[in-house]
Amino acid sequence: MEAVALLLSVSVLIAAWLYTVKKLSTMHALLRHSLGVMVGLVAMFVAVVIFLFIGAITPPNKSPVAPEAQVESQTVQPDQ
Repeated sequence: MEAVALLLSVSVLIAAWLYTVKKLSTMHALLRHSLGVMVGLVAMFVAVVIFLFIGAITPPNKSPVAPEAQVESQTVQPDQ
C-alpha cells in the first residue's frame, strides 16, 4: 500500500506542476517552472498528510496496527 501511496504522491506533484506551468503560460519559463515546483511540493505534502491520516503510510518505528488492537489473550482460571 505504501508503494501505491508513493506513486500517487509523486503523480500529484507532477500533475500540479504541469497544471501550474500550463496556466501561467504568459510568464517567463523559469518563473513558471519554479512556481510549478513549489505548488507541486505543497500538493504532494497535502497528499502525504492525507495518506498518513487514513493509514496508508505508517510513520517509521510505528506499528501498522493501533495499540488498542494489540491486546494479548488472557485466560481466566476458575478459583479452586
